Amino acid sequence: DNDENIDILHYDVSVNGNTINLKYDLDKDANITILVCNYMGCTFKHMSFKATSGEGLETDIDCSGLSPDIYVLYINVNGKIYNEKINLKHWLWIRR
Repeated sequence: DNDENIDILHYDVSVNGNTINLKYDLDKDANITILVCNYMGCTFKHMSFKATSGEGLETDIDCSGLSPDIYVLYINVNGKIYNEKINLKHWLWIRR
């Protein structure tokens, strides 16, 4: 039984302002590590946690302070790695 070849994560990624939202279903308990890196591989955000299996799970990654740019979101679930290209565009609200 090689866990690295089994898809236990089913997910959708969206960006709302400077927050990356990861919605996912997990078929079994897992150790999850999330990285937000630039195209040169520099890590800007890192989070690791144990997740319990379930549906409708959600994690927000606050990217405040990161420059508007293209980033790569890496999701490591029990050794299996998923990646998504993320376009962070910051909206500036000007108060009058």
